Amino acid sequence: MDFRTILNPAWILMLACVASSAHGIDGKAVGGSAYSDTPGGGPLGGVQVSVAQDPKVVDQTRQEDGVFTLKVPSTVKQFDLLYQKVGYLDSHDFNITNSKDQQKRPVARMTPNNSIEGLPPEKLQILVDTSITAMRRGRTAGIPPLQRSGKSNLETLQENIRPSTPALRELMAKIKQALIE
Repeated sequence: MDFRTILNPAWILMLACVASSAHGIDGKAVGGSAYSDTPGGGPLGGVQVSVAQDPKVVDQTRQEDGVFTLKVPSTVKQFDLLYQKVGYLDSHDFNITNSKDQQKRPVARMTPNNSIEGLPPEKLQILVDTSITAMRRGRTAGIPPLQRSGKSNLETLQENIRPSTPALRELMAKIKQALIE
């Protein structure tokens, strides 16, 4: 056996260890979970959770308990979390200060698209307001993933809300106005 044959795998392993330990020192742990926002809704697996300012910082929630863990670089002083799953409105966690070595975020509640039509106007108002906030914050702060997320939510809400009452018609007008801004 040639000496280089043994040295190359050892060298690669050593570099991998150094790189991973250096990465571990630089980041701060952020954890939390995602649940379905339906009556009796439980943990959601397969939710992509990312830092809106740095989409390379990403994790998927576990199937069994909906938990995620991110390592946010120390150089990112403030950030927003973006929760995404096909068939659900995106969820957001805004203005997180990256000042602690470990922090647990509130549970992200995710609304299934197929439940939008049956939601009460108060809940729809909250979803619309949060989506407008995401879209505007993304636009003014230069965070395209956040802007796209808010816009996508508004479009999905617009498609699924039936303006059967004055309150819902007003909400639809608010969505329409936000989308043309």
